[in-house]
Amino acid sequence: MKSARLAAGAFALALVAGPAAAATNWYVATTGTDSPTCGTTTSPCKTIQHAIDLTDDGDTVIVATGTYAECIVVVPGTGPGAITLVAAGYQTGSTPGLAVLDGTGVCDVASAAPGPVVTVNDLSTVSGFGIINGGRSGVRGLGAVTISFNIISGNTTDGNGGGVSLTTGSFLTDPTKSALIGSNSIHDNTAQGDGGGVFVDASAAGVASVATVDTNGVFGNTAGSAGGFAFTAHGGGIAVITDTASDTDTSTVAVTGNSVHDNTVKSPTGGAISTGGGIFVRTAGINGLGTESVTVGGTGTAVNAVRLNTSEGIGGGISVVMAPRDGAADTITVVGNDVSVNTGRLGGGGIHAQTIASDLSTGTSALHLDANMIIGNFAQSRPADPAAVGGGGLYLDASSFRSASGLLALDLTKNQIRGNHTIVFGAGATLSLFANDDPQDDGATAPSAVALTFENNLIATNDGGTAGTAFGGGVAVFARSRGAQSTVTATQRFLTVEANVAPAGAGGIDWSALSEADSIGGVGAIALELSNSIVQGNDGFGVGGSVVPGGAITTTVAYNDALGNVAGDYAPGLGASSGTNGNISVDPGLDTLYVPLLCSLTIDAGDPALSPANEPEPNGNRVNIGHLGNSIDAARTLPDVNGDGVVDGLDVMGIAVSFNAASGDPRYFAAADRDFSGLIDGDDLAYVAAFFAQSCTAPTGSTP
Repeated sequence: MKSARLAAGAFALALVAGPAAAATNWYVATTGTDSPTCGTTTSPCKTIQHAIDLTDDGDTVIVATGTYAECIVVVPGTGPGAITLVAAGYQTGSTPGLAVLDGTGVCDVASAAPGPVVTVNDLSTVSGFGIINGGRSGVRGLGAVTISFNIISGNTTDGNGGGVSLTTGSFLTDPTKSALIGSNSIHDNTAQGDGGGVFVDASAAGVASVATVDTNGVFGNTAGSAGGFAFTAHGGGIAVITDTASDTDTSTVAVTGNSVHDNTVKSPTGGAISTGGGIFVRTAGINGLGTESVTVGGTGTAVNAVRLNTSEGIGGGISVVMAPRDGAADTITVVGNDVSVNTGRLGGGGIHAQTIASDLSTGTSALHLDANMIIGNFAQSRPADPAAVGGGGLYLDASSFRSASGLLALDLTKNQIRGNHTIVFGAGATLSLFANDDPQDDGATAPSAVALTFENNLIATNDGGTAGTAFGGGVAVFARSRGAQSTVTATQRFLTVEANVAPAGAGGIDWSALSEADSIGGVGAIALELSNSIVQGNDGFGVGGSVVPGGAITTTVAYNDALGNVAGDYAPGLGASSGTNGNISVDPGLDTLYVPLLCSLTIDAGDPALSPANEPEPNGNRVNIGHLGNSIDAARTLPDVNGDGVVDGLDVMGIAVSFNAASGDPRYFAAADRDFSGLIDGDDLAYVAAFFAQSCTAPTGSTP
């Protein structure tokens, strides 16, 4: 109908550019009748597709409560453009699912032509429906679509995306638009490929690709097949893949604010390993030539709750894989997520993170795992299983093949890794680092480096069992460097490692290092550092392992507080002890949340060569030891001007008599300059006032 009207008026519109036609609402009800003139409130259409076929760009189709046994394509009937398909029950009462789109007998797996229940095209929107029994996904999105406030369940596919499958790439038409999968309930869907609940292929080819998966409930979905399916699967709940066709293309995805629970990814027979029971992310899908960025989580409402998911391979909760191409810029940020009680059968119970840098000469890529709560996860590996990788809470696998330092940043910071379990190694975390300057064994060597920053992490109460050969109750580090142009660096600083259990080796931090020769005889270098950390009450040694310092392998153990570790604070081979290199052995004075109390002797006990600028003032002009040290969350220093352990009027007097004196002035009293600014002023007085009447008259611990 509308296409005929447009054709009749085309000549007039070409002569005079009048105002755009007002958008039209089209109505559908199970009691309606399909006709050329249907779609009004008094004469609704009977089928959704018939109403869609009558639409223009900008129109809305409103569907009444009921069940519609049809599989539909959402695109304006007149051609390109955008329409909105919305359920009346959601539009008027914010109740989704009252209008049900049911693919049974139409596009389910038993149909002659299995397919999606809904195919939504670029720029269009589908909101408020129950969408069930699709044979090749519940919803198929093509381009910058909006899929929101739906209940998507009981769908399946022999490909990717059992509940929702989104592909951007060549379907995008407007660089200012983005795709949204938001506020849906996506449950009990299956995919033989990736993404049992949601699959996002956020490719970019000429048009920027931006997609957001936000505030969905994704639960009870399954990816993969336990039978003879030939391929591995990824992402029982959500799977995201980015790609860029050229160096000017960009692909950006945010996975935020979702509740992802009770999803499963299965491994096929034959030894292949699937990953990501809850969420899976991979950059550089096929080409990977441009800029690709994926953020999983955030702060506040952007935090994902990833719980009770299972991977029959690795990565029970979250699995991320980054393998940038030469010259590209890939970034994966996993931040602020609650990753709890997930299971990775082979390892990485909570989070699995993998980076592979191969033959990179340019580019800037980064993997960041920051401020995640990784609690109570399980790695069910068995010591006899050659595929076991450990890591009850976290498994990191970082490899560099002929890719020099500075091309790929690797930062794991401010995470809480607590109460995780395995009986292999790395009950809290397994960190596997490998650099190889001669991967083809042909003598064609090039610089190769892996540099890990592992800082400000709390690793506590992780359990490697009480029997067997598990080691690294808190952290197990495997460092391997092959060839004279290869270096592996693991910088572990500002950690709190407490009350972890392992029946063998080091219960706190266990180091293994292997320096190997390449095909032309050069051996690789390894540097391991533990500094400014608290290591207390762990089973076995606090710090140890099979590492043997010397030659190409160096270890630095400095400015740590180690106390009460069952077999000793440091394994003898490390050559470390309290009283050397700034190491101490005192009660750190932690509360039940592992936060230093006001009088903790770990305050201002860190490396004096490091600036304390990251710590709140008064900071004693020296960093603290432990996972809160060198950060905005660090404990402040008691502003005790006269050194008697009490902040009182005498301290106020000490500031008053030297007030306004600058360094070099005879009246300048250094102890009164609490912010070390070189001037005694109102800021110093304010610090004393803030702590007035607080005292620290005795140390909280002493050297045993």
